Amino acid sequence: MKILIVDDAPDIREILEIVLAQDGWEVSSSDSVAQANAELAKSTPAIILLDYQLPDGDGVSAAREWKSRPELAAVPIVLYTGSEGHQGDASLAGVIVKTIDPFELSGRLKAFQ
Repeated sequence: MKILIVDDAPDIREILEIVLAQDGWEVSSSDSVAQANAELAKSTPAIILLDYQLPDGDGVSAAREWKSRPELAAVPIVLYTGSEGHQGDASLAGVIVKTIDPFELSGRLKAFQ
């Protein structure tokens, strides 16, 4: 399964890339909405793990825009945020708080499929 990780923190991206790849995910990552748009133009992932705060926009706005595209409408988008109080949006399949154990993340993501 292919996953796109969108997070501007390089250390978080690196940990997630390693852990998810070890669990069989085909991982690509981006550090901004713009870079994610370029990645999405090349291929469609099975799921998108999206940070809320990005240097060029917020994750919820990006999710809404991506869900409006026919080729991405069925792709689950999971918000990955440091804020426990964030409730998400109708464009999101769910919200995962960054305090989750990275080794539990793969199973949580598979539940959104």
